[in-house]
Parts: sequence; structure tokens; C-alpha cells
Amino acid sequence: LAVGRIDIVDRDPAPRRPPRVEQLFPVSPARALETWAHDRLVAAGGPDRLVFTIVRARATDTPLRMEGGTLSRAATDQLSDRYDVAAEVRLDIVDPSGRRVATASALATRYQTVLQSTPPERLNDIWYDMTRRLMADLSPELDRQIQAHFAAYLR
Repeated sequence: LAVGRIDIVDRDPAPRRPPRVEQLFPVSPARALETWAHDRLVAAGGPDRLVFTIVRARATDTPLRMEGGTLSRAATDQLSDRYDVAAEVRLDIVDPSGRRVATASALATRYQTVLQSTPPERLNDIWYDMTRRLMADLSPELDRQIQAHFAAYLR
């Protein structure tokens, strides 16, 4: 991009308490977004700067209501949790006076329910895959938005 520098700003820091659980993920949505920005965005020179803002990067756990009492729960394998991930970013080209001259944004969400019998090592695999699929959804949308809104800045 025809910018002198790229700044990454995280506007959604994880509070590290329920229902937020991204700190448990092998790769959090915020880390995946930062990696994407470092891997895909290059400052090729120019007076302007690009601000890559992480508007939302979260993973949440919603315990699900299980049917029956303790004995029936033990006898049946029920859905116990719903994990949701979301990534929303905004890219702004900012001129030297601080004025936004171009903006692009994208949002992706995913969710996965799990059984109460899901072992911890399987949860790690599920969480990793959720983040991977989230980025697989977000990346082409970011590419489209950049092509549509930053055409004059592409090198």
C-alpha cells in the first residue's frame, strides 16, 4: 500500500473472565488478526498511514441448558456449551493532517456447540479450527474491501 507506515490498534482487549474465553484458545482471534495484518499489509511508501483497527476480536462461552437431573445427564451426552468467535476490523488511510481519506471494514462470526464429554485436548482442536475458519471467512472479504476502497493506494 502507498503508505509510510501501518499501525495496528486493538480496541477490544480481552478481560480474561467469563464469558470471554479467547485466552484459552491456542490462537486467539486478536492474534490471528494481528498476524494477518503483519503478513498481508506492506507499507510501500507515501505520506499517509494505514490504521488497522481491531474493533472486535473475541471468543465467548455460553453454557447451554442441559435436560434432566444429575443421573440423566450422566447417562446421556448432551450439548453443554456454545462457543462464539467474532472478528471485526476497520482499515483507515489517514493523511498527514489526521483526516481519514479512505476506509474499509469487514466482519466475520462463527459458532460451535460441544458435547459435555468433549475432552480438553479436543476443545483445543475445536478452538483452533474456529479461529482458522473465522479468518478464512474474513480474509477474502478484507481483500475485496481493500480492492474496492483502496484502489488508489495499491502498489
